[in-house]
Amino acid sequence: MGIPNDQFPYYLLGLAIIYLAGLLLWLLRKKTFSGSKDWPTTSGKVEGYLQGGYDVKTRPWSERNAPIALTYSYSVNGEYQSGEVVLPRRIAPNAEKAREAFPVGISIEVHYSPNKPELSRVLLR
Repeated sequence: MGIPNDQFPYYLLGLAIIYLAGLLLWLLRKKTFSGSKDWPTTSGKVEGYLQGGYDVKTRPWSERNAPIALTYSYSVNGEYQSGEVVLPRRIAPNAEKAREAFPVGISIEVHYSPNKPELSRVLLR
């Protein structure tokens, strides 16, 4: 079963649109966070974890095979901000490893945009 000849150009166009949209999103993200390693830093605090969009307190992690996101808070010029970062599988392949690597309440270094303090990045090692 193949693609009918009269529909082949539409398939190619669809694939090209999907590819270009992904490339555009990647470039936009890269531009937004370019130079983030050189942004000012502040001390932040690990607040908790999310997995599959659910707070881990309300849904056990073992139920979902989704990436684990670390949520954190920080303060810039007296204003509290928050953010989240997806933990790479090499750091947190499961819930226990995430808790070991970044316990709730631990202090972490947060890089924030000098122009928009609500934009932040945590560089994980």
